[in-house]
Amino acid sequence: MPNAALAACLVLLQQPAVSRPSLTTRWTAEVTPEHVLPEYPRPDLVRPTWQTLNGTWQYAVRDSGSTSSPRAWDGTILVPFPIESQLSGVRRTVTDRQRLWYRRTFRIPSTAAGTRWLLHFGAVDWEAIVSVNGRRVGAHRGGYDPFTLDITGALRPAPGDQELVVRVWDPTDRGDQPRGKQVLKPQSIWYTAVTGIWQTVWLEAVPRAYITALDVRPDVDAGTVSVRVAASGTTPAARVQLAALDGDSTVARGTGPPGQPLTLYIPAPKLWGPGHPFLYGLRVRLGDDTVTGYFGMRKIAVARDGVGRLRLFLNNHPLFEYGTLDQGWWPDGLYTAPTDAALRSDIETLQHLGFNLIRKHVKVEPARWYYHCDQLGMLVWQDMPSGDNKTPAARQEFADELDRVVAALRNHPAIVMWVPFNEGWGQHDTRRIVARLKQRDATRLVDNASGWTDAHVGDVLDIHDYPGPALPPPDSTRASVLGEFGGLGLPIEGHTWQAKDNWGYRRYANQDELSAAYRALLDRLRSLESEGLAAAVYTQTSDVEIEVNGVMTYDREIVKLAGDVAAVNRRLQDPQGATVTRAPFGRTAEGIAVEAYTLTNPQGMQVRVITYGAILQAIRVPDRAGRVDDVALGHDDLQGYLTNTPYFGAIVGRYANRIAQGRFTLDGTTYRLATNNGPNHLHGGTKGFDKAVWQAEPFQQGDTVGVRLSHTSPAGDEGYPGTLAARVTYSLTPASELVVDYMATTDQATPVNLSQHTYFNLGGVGGGDILRHILSIDADRYTPVDSTLIPTGELASVAGTPLDFRAATAIGARIEQPDPQLGRGRGYDHNFVLNRTGSGLAHAAHVLEPTNGRTLDIFTTEPGLQFYSGNFLDGTITGKGGHAYQHRSGFCLETQHFPDSPNHLSFPSTILRPGAEYRSRTVFAFGVSR
Repeated sequence: MPNAALAACLVLLQQPAVSRPSLTTRWTAEVTPEHVLPEYPRPDLVRPTWQTLNGTWQYAVRDSGSTSSPRAWDGTILVPFPIESQLSGVRRTVTDRQRLWYRRTFRIPSTAAGTRWLLHFGAVDWEAIVSVNGRRVGAHRGGYDPFTLDITGALRPAPGDQELVVRVWDPTDRGDQPRGKQVLKPQSIWYTAVTGIWQTVWLEAVPRAYITALDVRPDVDAGTVSVRVAASGTTPAARVQLAALDGDSTVARGTGPPGQPLTLYIPAPKLWGPGHPFLYGLRVRLGDDTVTGYFGMRKIAVARDGVGRLRLFLNNHPLFEYGTLDQGWWPDGLYTAPTDAALRSDIETLQHLGFNLIRKHVKVEPARWYYHCDQLGMLVWQDMPSGDNKTPAARQEFADELDRVVAALRNHPAIVMWVPFNEGWGQHDTRRIVARLKQRDATRLVDNASGWTDAHVGDVLDIHDYPGPALPPPDSTRASVLGEFGGLGLPIEGHTWQAKDNWGYRRYANQDELSAAYRALLDRLRSLESEGLAAAVYTQTSDVEIEVNGVMTYDREIVKLAGDVAAVNRRLQDPQGATVTRAPFGRTAEGIAVEAYTLTNPQGMQVRVITYGAILQAIRVPDRAGRVDDVALGHDDLQGYLTNTPYFGAIVGRYANRIAQGRFTLDGTTYRLATNNGPNHLHGGTKGFDKAVWQAEPFQQGDTVGVRLSHTSPAGDEGYPGTLAARVTYSLTPASELVVDYMATTDQATPVNLSQHTYFNLGGVGGGDILRHILSIDADRYTPVDSTLIPTGELASVAGTPLDFRAATAIGARIEQPDPQLGRGRGYDHNFVLNRTGSGLAHAAHVLEPTNGRTLDIFTTEPGLQFYSGNFLDGTITGKGGHAYQHRSGFCLETQHFPDSPNHLSFPSTILRPGAEYRSRTVFAFGVSR
């Protein structure tokens, strides 16, 4: 064997083995080579055309003396998952004596003369040397900041293959560089090393003169935002054009040279913060290059409250900031979350649990994590990843990377604090580092050191106390904060990284004991708040490897704390109780802006309503373990609702359900309606209320929040007589009831039958079929249908039929029985005649998901309830989180008057006449069964 090959083999034999726990998350299976973090990775500077390079690459591990691209490759790796992770497909350690090589090919389209091609890396740990077609195009040192290379000069003519090779060296804890909690031999609070590409890699084509970066700085007191546009390839005559947007409306414009701050005045600025995370859009144009972004009007400061204590003030009001220490690790992807939905889910879960802050601990996340914090209204304290910093060269490396991290993250309003050092790890030149941070970013606070060595500078005095809590000594100029406390541990069998030898600051035997201990900590914390404590950080968001002191298990399957934790936590925060927020949700094909309104009650239940179709876009509720899931099928963006969607979450009308042959006679006149369901008219026709953009007005009445939506349907709309003015009001109560009120008036007699068409799955979106859900319906009779699902006119007994849900029954128990009615609907698609004794609100149905305990009770003033078991879902519609909606993966319970009532005089009338009001109410009450 040649000496070089022998040496390589010896290195491979000597390398430490990666521990091989197989713990996964519910998102692991969603990752495929064709679907790897496909979202645009830089939401604060967006171009519409780009090309992801995530997916399957070749890899090789070679000794450190190798400088030439390998002739043979060891296998394939799934980028951007670190080589040590399960999701990479490799799970292999790379030492400081080795180099990790990557290779792939890509193609680019033909472009106009002068086009530049930019290659972007979200993050590579640690030193990366990049070559394209055998030509070195650049190098980068730093594991936590993005970098961009102009590879235009190395490209071959399109459309041939282009070869991309990346060589990585990562010494981990055998080097001085910033590395956070990575070590080659994991133990205690130190975790598995991460090597190589761990964030998205992508390409963009840009014109000769293009925008490279934005520096956006809001000033709440002045009502302005200052924007500095960095650019490349410009001439002295170049000008940038700015526009600040409130939804569809331009609220401010500016023009000026790149490189200079341009100030826009924002009239009556809407402020950003927890519970009201309003984001303005930002459009920037430089010649042929246009980018979009966003900003939040937000101010953070230290000031004295009404009794003279120093507090953290957000937008000139004191706010107790309470959150979790967040390591940002995943059992399947280590540094890299398996999906964007997983990345967002942690934030949503913490928000539901009543936290308003996350301390991102010695790690920097992808830009999309901060984007989700911006959207959701979650405050962030951002640590700089720690390193040894023993030598002058290492300290310069630390300072340079800190500068780049700040530059990359400075536009995110969620970040309110920089934390350069943790517990003395690599701490040095603290005064100089704090001054450097203040110089580069005057819009945020600086915590000079979280725990241990205080240099008496910065904006806060931060101590750690386990389990605590404790109050720092008084300080005349800085607010007192508790940067870490808690650490209460509970391993849960089947949800740990390893079965034995797990670790926590305190250990408990079960969830009841843990929750009781947590409440005791919070009781003491409230006392400290009254004595002047301004913020606290509980350890920690999730279990990580052998640490079991998370609020959640490492696989994010179980929330360990009891269901009342949200109320306990919110009592710390000068709570705002229920909130309603507004955000943009895209535009229709006609360019009409669509908005989203998010309703949150004091218990943390959230409902999101969009103005397109008055759609219930999301309903997030906890299960019996406290895990929050969205239980409404639908889409993550507007485009899904504009294409192929079977009325997901929409208000259907003018007439919900079917009208036979699209025809009815009223006052001697026969009206012909659009037919869109075989021979019949369904849910208002080809362009019913589900496809209208409604006008919206949010409101709050105590702890009840909501939004009123209105739409006017002109005479002749889809064939209906009369102009109908309709209004739907969604209200979310403190009791986790979603109340839907309908009202309409007309100037000419017309049929009206409005209903809500949400597809529920109490197992959560992507939770499988709904056949195990237990359903009861308060109905002795139903309306049988013909072969086109039109009622025959009979009110038939459910007794002895598969449609008998008077006793609680699994939806799937009888759905396959050879019954003619089931055959016509391909399952349940029938109107039930509710057992009513009066005209008021009455109970209609109860649903239980037996695995997680979620329940839904429905009350209504309507005479009927249409039960549909998702029979026509067939996997062809891809919805939230990339889930394909399979057969019977959702059910509908639509409160309504009976189908085809205008053609059945014996049915309750649906005719609305001038001078009268159509009114109806339905209540969806969510809960859990213990």
